[in-house]
Amino acid sequence: MKKVLSRSFKDMGKHIINGIKYVIPVIIIYSILLALINSNIIKSVNFDISSYIYLLIIPVLTAFIANSICDKLVFIPALILGFFLEKWGLGFFGGILGGLLIGYLARCITSKIMIKNNSVNLIIGYVVIGGISFIVSYYMILYMAAPGILLILDSIKDYILGVKTTEVILLVSILAMLTALDLGGPFNKLAFSFVLAFYLDGFYHITGPALVSVTIPPLSVYLGLLLMPSRFNVDDFKTKKIALFGSLFGLTEGALQVAYRRPLRIIPILVFGSVLGSVLAAYFGLENELLVASILGVFGVNNIILYVGAHLIGVVVVIVLFYLLLPKENKGIVE
Repeated sequence: MKKVLSRSFKDMGKHIINGIKYVIPVIIIYSILLALINSNIIKSVNFDISSYIYLLIIPVLTAFIANSICDKLVFIPALILGFFLEKWGLGFFGGILGGLLIGYLARCITSKIMIKNNSVNLIIGYVVIGGISFIVSYYMILYMAAPGILLILDSIKDYILGVKTTEVILLVSILAMLTALDLGGPFNKLAFSFVLAFYLDGFYHITGPALVSVTIPPLSVYLGLLLMPSRFNVDDFKTKKIALFGSLFGLTEGALQVAYRRPLRIIPILVFGSVLGSVLAAYFGLENELLVASILGVFGVNNIILYVGAHLIGVVVVIVLFYLLLPKENKGIVE
């Protein structure tokens, strides 16, 4: 029984990662475009690009997770389901849940149906199975999952709204913790929505430190893979380029694949390092007039040395904790 459960969770993790792979390029392009717009290099954009990007991310995630589980059959239904999930405010977690649900439903149905005629199989597969999977997933999430998810997210939102902006360190700590807690999930997106709100209100002394926590997880994972190969496995090294991309463009998702393989060990370490770096930045008064992190963030900060130093301290602490707390997986490698 334990082996079956382990295999099932491993299978889910693989499909989630397959979906995330297609979301990362969207976020990278968004980050670059936002920096160019804020720097007035691109001046022809006269609409809220963030709303359009968010409208795209969740459907893409849902569709490609479902596609990974049940090839092609439910790609379009899952894409449409993703739009509903985004509109309901379920975010990244909703996208993952929706992709898994509609994908496994379609796989379960197809395993019971055997049709030899290709034309009939096409109609049954893409129309009937896709339609049934969509309807069942839609109502299950709407009435069973959505209320609980929204209740948790709303509770966190209410708590943050109760914190005064003068309590910068506490506020930045909460935002940094949420940013690194699920590495691109609903808590991360919730934190970013507040960072965006503070940015629009001109609270750059809050957005600047909070954005430090975005880069520390992927940069720490990348350097950890580079400096301590014995603490990671073969699958981890396959994601080194993704971690590097996340480091360069300020994407917490760059650390997601490594962290999800051993969340109880790695995520607390990443959260600690991210909060530490952000708190130091807040304490010494870092500001960022651009809503971007990592390399692009250099162009908007009031103190480059402090900006780099806050990242450096957070990353060094994470790497030290990796060395102390992660067991060796590649025991033949000498560090």
